[in-house]
Amino acid sequence: TVKLWDTIEERISHTLQGHDRFVTSVAFSAKSTHLASASHYGRVVRLWSISTGNCISIVHHACKLWDVIFHPDKNRSQFAVAGTSGIFYWGYHIKESSSADWLQVTGGEPCLNLTDRQRRCF
Repeated sequence: TVKLWDTIEERISHTLQGHDRFVTSVAFSAKSTHLASASHYGRVVRLWSISTGNCISIVHHACKLWDVIFHPDKNRSQFAVAGTSGIFYWGYHIKESSSADWLQVTGGEPCLNLTDRQRRCF
């Protein structure tokens, strides 16, 4: 579970539920409109709408996840996930409608592989 705190109202604005294992990393998009949460043992990244608190996409991974980060450029819809077998790069496209946002995720190709037992990045 992830809880979003509204610093102006000084209250919890949304409780984001859906991970079946503990959350190890969260990141806000550069526009602060979306949040990604990663679960190490759950091997999943969930993308959430900040305004509604709805989960708009679930990205499954084969490896355990350590961290998630969005691209810092507000004009680029990309995020990366670091896991036990490398760093994976994803692009996404948000489509908004009157009822809900939905997200199309593409990619998942490794952009950096961890190739030795000491977990050094090459």
